[in-house]
Amino acid sequence: MGYSILFSSRARRDLKNLPENVVEKILENLEYISSDPHSHVKKLKGNPFFSYRTGKYRVILEIIDDRLIIHVISVAHRSKVYRDF
Repeated sequence: MGYSILFSSRARRDLKNLPENVVEKILENLEYISSDPHSHVKKLKGNPFFSYRTGKYRVILEIIDDRLIIHVISVAHRSKVYRDF
């Protein structure tokens, strides 16, 4: 049984501002990692979030194991995504 993927309002806004082909690739990759997210992500230091790499873009997410949820917090280019975390 895989994890469900939920998007924050910020993540939805971020995705709207990205090129359509990038959004498709990100969504495709999130679906792929939903079966075992911990093996595909990197823990961010100093906070409970994880980073997932998709080309030049990064997805900041929270993994809620007891409810099997991947909560997508933010999506942005790698040069800008870590500024708020």
